[in-house]
Amino acid sequence: AEMNVAVGHDSRITGKKIAKKVKEALINAGVSVIDCGLASTPAMFMTTVDLKADAAIQITASHHPFDRNGLKFFTPEGGLDSSDITEIVKLADNGEEIICNRAGVTMLYDYMSKYAARLRKMICDAAGKSEEEK
Repeated sequence: AEMNVAVGHDSRITGKKIAKKVKEALINAGVSVIDCGLASTPAMFMTTVDLKADAAIQITASHHPFDRNGLKFFTPEGGLDSSDITEIVKLADNGEEIICNRAGVTMLYDYMSKYAARLRKMICDAAGKSEEEK
């Protein structure tokens, strides 16, 4: 079965550049990419629920200084634990490339609009107001 991974990034200066490299690596490994562009970390997790992505990667350094960046990985079960991250680092250290007969594809998807609308509805429902009443 074809694997699909959602990729998003925060607003840090290096976000787009790192996202581009992540997407290229996934496509070269035969993975189909759902390119969410600028996105929040919670939204990227939700792509595994709403869009049925097999996994999601958010390029973000979270609360760290602006000149740093990193990757957060999600599956439908949640974020990866330290043993999962250790395994990924070991694989990366080995420098082995995944060779695939078929390249993956990229689909642009404005998930943040859908995610924001859902949050707004949840807030309005909790407040007992219609969306028109704000």
